[in-house]
Parts: sequence; C-alpha cells; structure tokens
Amino acid sequence: MIEQIFHIAQINIAAMRFPLDHAEMAPFVAQLDSVNALADGAPGFVWRLQDKSGDATAIKAYAKENILINVSVWTGIEALFEFSYRTAHLATAWRGSSICAKTARARRRSRSNNALSHPTSNRWPRISAT
Repeated sequence: MIEQIFHIAQINIAAMRFPLDHAEMAPFVAQLDSVNALADGAPGFVWRLQDKSGDATAIKAYAKENILINVSVWTGIEALFEFSYRTAHLATAWRGSSICAKTARARRRSRSNNALSHPTSNRWPRISAT
C-alpha cells in the first residue's frame, strides 16, 4: 500500500531597499544565524535552502542584485505557523517591512478589497511505500 504524506513549502521573495552590507541591513544580517538555527531545531522543520555559508543570501535566483529568496519545507501548515508566529522569528519578520521595497503590485493588492487575509499555500505530496 502507498501512503501519501504532504509537506508544505514556503518561499519568500523580497526586494531589498538596501544592499546586504548597508548599515540599515545590519540588524537583519546579524540575526540570520540565530533565526536559521531556530528554524533548524523547530518541530516540523524538514529543509531550507542554503549555500555553504549556511543561509540563502548569496543565492541569486534573479538578475537583480537586490532580490533575496528564502525557501523552507515543513511537515505541515501548523508547524510553519508555530515557527512563524510563536517564536522569535516573528520579531524579525516585522523588521523586514522596513528593509524590503514594496512593489506596486503588492501596494495595489494591500489596498484592494480582494486582498488575502491569510497566507496562501500549496501542498506537495511525498510518497512513501509502507
């Protein structure tokens, strides 16, 4: 019998207002190791995108230098929620709004009556034989 188990993947794509070595980015950069370690040890954590340095800040998925990406995989939406909103990660997430540029599309969406009131997600199946 094949049992289907789902994981959830999250991706953040941010347009930085300043380069990583700018003074405005120092608090963000200083917290990378501790937030990544917090995620690595969190219940339900499966995987995160990283390079040899241990984070994803040097990974360039886009031609523009100011684009940061972050990808992680969790056992379920509940585990991702707990990490995102019930740990020290939350304080760093609020700081992100001051260092990331809001795109015109995001501004329109946030003003729209049709703006999402909750995060969207896709569940990707992991198949295992039992």
